[in-house]
Amino acid sequence: MSTEDEPPPPPPPPDAGNGEVDAMPAYEPGPPTPSLPYDAAAMPPPPPMPPDEPPLVPYDASLADAVGAPSAAALRRKARDEHRGDDDPDLPQRRSRRTMAIIAASIFGGISIAALALLGHANGERYLITCDSSKATPEEGRGFPPWGTHAMAGPEWKAVTLPPNAECKPRETDDADQLAGWYLDILIDQASTTLSAKNPLEIAGPDAKTSSLDVASAQLNQALLLARAPDKRDQRKEIERLLGDIDYWHASVRLRDASATLLDAAKQFETAAAKRPRHVTDAAAWATFLHRLADQLHGGPNAPVTTATTAAGPMIAPATTAAPMGSALPVEPDQVGSADAPPPAPPVAAGGVLL
Repeated sequence: MSTEDEPPPPPPPPDAGNGEVDAMPAYEPGPPTPSLPYDAAAMPPPPPMPPDEPPLVPYDASLADAVGAPSAAALRRKARDEHRGDDDPDLPQRRSRRTMAIIAASIFGGISIAALALLGHANGERYLITCDSSKATPEEGRGFPPWGTHAMAGPEWKAVTLPPNAECKPRETDDADQLAGWYLDILIDQASTTLSAKNPLEIAGPDAKTSSLDVASAQLNQALLLARAPDKRDQRKEIERLLGDIDYWHASVRLRDASATLLDAAKQFETAAAKRPRHVTDAAAWATFLHRLADQLHGGPNAPVTTATTAAGPMIAPATTAAPMGSALPVEPDQVGSADAPPPAPPVAAGGVLL
């Protein structure tokens, strides 16, 4: 072995005789390491270059929605959750808080709905009669919202029109049958008050198109709807009697109209008699007869029978003349009260038809 390949000798040890350490010698670099020659055949070939990639297309949210792909926000949340995994200690705590909040909200909502249902059921069992200046109205409590009242539906629960001096007392109950009894009494009382007047035809209705008789008739028909129960048989009988009063006064209206028609005919006969007609001679007699008949209708069946007289004395039937064949002859005045005439109507109670 040559001396050129031997390593350099180590440095001398420090002098320990006087207890001092010699200064460290300066670093001297060794001989350079010989480099190996490059052998291209022994080295592996470099990897092939990737082909040119197409350019990136920007994200289109509308296209993703059309094909049902998740949105970008959903993808980010999914990537965040996958990245977080079980390493985040706050994740279970946040999930438990959110779950507890949802459960608490559900319980509160259920309790609120149950409370509203119970309050609505209790308020719906309230029945009232309310009064104002012109009518009485039956009402019932609302089920939802569970407060306040509203007017009851149905033809039997229509509001009752009250006159200005009528008495009305507000009432409240939890029994529908009791409310029906109260309202039935109000309807019968109002109709009876109208029909007990001396002349109901003189009582004005609530408007120009409706008479007091029409209002009373509607109230009695409404009362019949409330009196259908078997225990209200007596009220139904009373209502039928009041409806008889309605028919009586309706007939009196027609009789009043008939009396006005007779008076108009009598005036027309008088006009004809004043012109001295050529072919008839009893126009004046018919005018007198119709006046007498109108007076009898006005007096009623209980009025004393009087003999109609003219200004010159008792009425004498005029001489009859021959009428053409096929013409209808009017009833002669002297035939009234004859044996062939129908018997008079039976007397009625005092206070008959007032025309």
